[in-house]
Amino acid sequence: WPAVTPRTVVGLTPFEPAEVRAMRQAGIQVVGDDVDTGREATVVDPQPLIGRLQADRLVATGCRRIGYATTDDPRVADFAERRLSGVRAACVEHGLPEPVVIPVRVDPAAGAEAVAAWTQADVDGVAAYNDEVAFAVLAGARAGGLAVPADLAVIGVLQAAGDQLLLLVAPD
Repeated sequence: WPAVTPRTVVGLTPFEPAEVRAMRQAGIQVVGDDVDTGREATVVDPQPLIGRLQADRLVATGCRRIGYATTDDPRVADFAERRLSGVRAACVEHGLPEPVVIPVRVDPAAGAEAVAAWTQADVDGVAAYNDEVAFAVLAGARAGGLAVPADLAVIGVLQAAGDQLLLLVAPD
């Protein structure tokens, strides 16, 4: 987390207390560890939470139609589907339509195809399964002449060392 500027870090395992203090001092929201009591927070399934955090961030920046860039990799399809459930729940909570879901291979051409489809559907924010998929979406936005995040906001997910989660948002 010190190498990037995340808005939120989700711990799937306990953080060291000094790490939590440093993140909070840097203005980063820390989820998944209760340092005040010293007890590890119970996280039943973090995947929907990840999707919810992504969608909430997109909505907070003004997005009204969300797309979900899922993976085409069957080995992680279950994770992607559970993250999508969190995006869907956030859309319902915010009174938004169902997200427009498109599988995106990790290459610029696939990103361009997906961005073109989202543009047709008036999508103004995309939650990507992970940062690799987000990079394909960003390449597709660039190829389509879209400004990020003005025309299309994009948010990805990077699982870092120690099972901490970083939500990476394209510059705003």
